[in-house]
Amino acid sequence: SVHADYSLPGLYFGHIQKIVFNGITLYCRIRNGKFEIRGLDLEKMLARPPSEPHPAKEDQTSVSFGRLDIRNAVLVCEWEEMSYRLPFELELIPEETDPNLLNCRLILYPRGQKLVISSQLNLRQKVIRLELDATAFQAEPFADFTKSVPELLVSGEADIK
Repeated sequence: SVHADYSLPGLYFGHIQKIVFNGITLYCRIRNGKFEIRGLDLEKMLARPPSEPHPAKEDQTSVSFGRLDIRNAVLVCEWEEMSYRLPFELELIPEETDPNLLNCRLILYPRGQKLVISSQLNLRQKVIRLELDATAFQAEPFADFTKSVPELLVSGEADIK
């Protein structure tokens, strides 16, 4: 489901206060060394577009948001003829003083554990600052996954802050 909080004056100025996506399932796969998301052509999206004349200012439509949340989401990824499910939540909050700075909080729940990745994306400088919090993360439940990655050795318990 999608929920949007907005006001009429905000819409007039192209601003939505909050957008929430709930219950999303994203499908991806790793094939021939490439990461693919079903329905998206990542190579085309990331390719630099040829230089074209910019449309007139009045033809451009831009919408800003105060916050974007994804709740109760699942990433289903196929790799090495196996299917992995990764529940996650995501919060994106632009800095009020600089819309080129995005504060992001990604919470992953791999096999019932909790990993919190906090980041700040600087869109202008193309820089990401990351913080990882995985208190009492246990690697043993991932033995089947780690076997498929040559020369990867993971064991034990770790507190990562």
